[in-house]
Amino acid sequence: MMMTLQDSSTETSNLTLGVISGMRVYRGENSWFTHLSFGRVLNRLADHFAHVVYMAKEITEQSPAMDSELNPQKIEVAPGPSYHHSINALRHPLRFWRGYRSLVEQCDVVFIRGMVPFSWFIHFHCWRRRRPVSHWLVGNPVELLKMESRFGGMKDKLALWYCMFDETTLGAAARLSRAALVVNGQELSEKWRKLSPMTVVSSTISLDEFKERDDTCQATPVRILFVGFIRPEKGLEYLVRALRLVNDCAPANLHIVGPRDGFPEEVRRIESVIDELGLKDMVHWENYASFGDALFGHLDAADILALPSLSEGTPRVLVEARARCLPVVSTTVGGIPSSVTDGEDGLLVPAKDSASLSKALLRLIHDSTLRQKIIRQGHARAKALCVERFTDQLFGGIQEAIARRSRK
Repeated sequence: MMMTLQDSSTETSNLTLGVISGMRVYRGENSWFTHLSFGRVLNRLADHFAHVVYMAKEITEQSPAMDSELNPQKIEVAPGPSYHHSINALRHPLRFWRGYRSLVEQCDVVFIRGMVPFSWFIHFHCWRRRRPVSHWLVGNPVELLKMESRFGGMKDKLALWYCMFDETTLGAAARLSRAALVVNGQELSEKWRKLSPMTVVSSTISLDEFKERDDTCQATPVRILFVGFIRPEKGLEYLVRALRLVNDCAPANLHIVGPRDGFPEEVRRIESVIDELGLKDMVHWENYASFGDALFGHLDAADILALPSLSEGTPRVLVEARARCLPVVSTTVGGIPSSVTDGEDGLLVPAKDSASLSKALLRLIHDSTLRQKIIRQGHARAKALCVERFTDQLFGGIQEAIARRSRK
C-alpha cells in the first residue's frame, strides 16, 4: 500500500523510491552491478528510503565498466524493456508504457536519470497517479548531435530529430507532472530555465578518497592524461594535435585511459592522426581503469589532465583529478564552466582549438606559480563537489518534488 504524502516534511525512510535510467545493469551471482557513475549515487540515495525499485536495461555479459555493486538489501532491480539505442526503442512504445506504469504504481516517489526513451510517459503516469517526480538531466544530446557526427548520415538526422522531439515533449510533460528538475551545469540550467531547475555538478568521489600533493611536472617528459570513453564528442583528435605543438617546446607524452570498443571507427581515426603527426612513440593507449586504485594510479602518476570535449554535462573526471591534486585543462563547452573556473582551479579553452589547448598545457608546464595555485584551489573546489554533497543535492531535488505534489 502506498504512503500518503501529506506535506513537505514527509519522512522518506518510510517510502519506496522508483528509479528509472538508461544505464545498464548486470545480474551477478548474488547481486546486481552497474556503472559506478550512477551505482555509487544510487546506493547513497537508497539510504534515505525504505526500499528502491530500479528499472534499467539488463545486459547478459558484464563489461569492465560494470563494477559497482548495488545494495541488495535496499535495491530491487526490475529490468526494463530491452533496446540497443533510443531510435530502436521507438519500435516498442507499448512495452515502455506498461513498464513505466507498473513502476510508478508500486512506488511513492519517482526519480529519473537522464533522457530515457518515452520519458514523457513516466511524467504522465506520475501526474495520473499523483506521484512526486524528480528528473535529473545529465547532458545535452541535441547540442552533441549538432556539433559532431556520431552515427553518420541518415542515422544522425534521425537521432537529432528524435532528441529534439523528446525535449519538446519532456518539457510539456514535466510541467504537467510538476516535476522537480535537476540539471548538470549552467548551460542546461539556462536551457530548462522555465522549469526552475536545480543546478549541480556530477560526482562520485568521496572525501576519504582525496589525496594531497604540492606540485606536478617535476620530471620529463611531462605526462599528460586523458580519461574517458573514446567517442567523437570527446575531441581527442584536438588533444593529439596539441601534443605535437607542445613537443615543439617541451617533451611530453599522452596517456589515453578508456575503453575503445564503443566507437572503433573513431579509434582508427585517432590512430591515423597519431601516425600522420609522427607521435606513435609519444601516445600510449591504456585500457579502461575501474574507479578506485586503478583510476587513482593513473591520476597520481600524471602531471596534467586534459579533457578536450566538444560536448559535455559536468564530467566527473574533472572533479576526481582535482581531488587528487592533478591540474586540469578542458574546454568551455556544456556544464564544464560550472565545474571549473578558468585561471582559478583549472584552465579552459575553446573547443576544437588545438593551438589554444597547447598553449594552456605549456602554461601549466612552465609556470610553477600558476600550476601550484591551480592544484591548491582545485583541491579545495573538489571538496565542495564530493559525492556526499552531490547526493545530498539529488535528494534535495526529490524532497522538492514531494513538496510540490503536497501543495494544494
